[in-house]
Amino acid sequence: MSLHVIAGAGPAATATALRLAGQGQTVRLVSRAGTGPAAAGVEVITADAADTARLAALAEGAAVLYSCASPPYHRWPQDWPPLAACLLWAAERTGAVLVIMSNLDGYGPVGHAWHVPASPPMTQREIFTELARLAGAPAPRLRPVPGWQVKALGVLVPFLREFAEVSYQFTRPFVVDSTAFQATFGARPTPMGQALTATVTWWHDQGRTAADKE
Repeated sequence: MSLHVIAGAGPAATATALRLAGQGQTVRLVSRAGTGPAAAGVEVITADAADTARLAALAEGAAVLYSCASPPYHRWPQDWPPLAACLLWAAERTGAVLVIMSNLDGYGPVGHAWHVPASPPMTQREIFTELARLAGAPAPRLRPVPGWQVKALGVLVPFLREFAEVSYQFTRPFVVDSTAFQATFGARPTPMGQALTATVTWWHDQGRTAADKE
């Protein structure tokens, strides 16, 4: 058994913790809220993952450190750079492998399959440029994206203010080249039709289970 330390307490962090615990690994889940799954093998710790010394102490002896934290979307420019720096420093100090959960926000509106992050939205440039610098990767290219409809609502809702910059994700194809991932991990993408069918079936089964309990 190895120690696996997870920063975050959201859906990705919880799913990762439960999967690792199910494999017999020792899991330490770290979040400011101190929440997490009540499962055997999972230790929930209340701590700020952006506290460098505290995170390094909690990750001491860990085989893997997982970055599954998710700051509020409108606070990414303020929260992500110091958090990423702390995770990288803790991994370097303890020798733990750093696994980073990410998404497609690092990709801008391009007309071809994506190989590496390129063209993040203009308001996200500080985030991705800084994260790339910390990780020793080339800084991604930048391109502004219009989204006046959502920006209008963003005056009242901070989340929507940032969401406007990635609204192209819902109006243009998202095609990612997974060749490198497949070659490394032996996994293959699930066809869209199959994924949708499985999701709808799961949703239907969940609703039926809830109805049966009532």
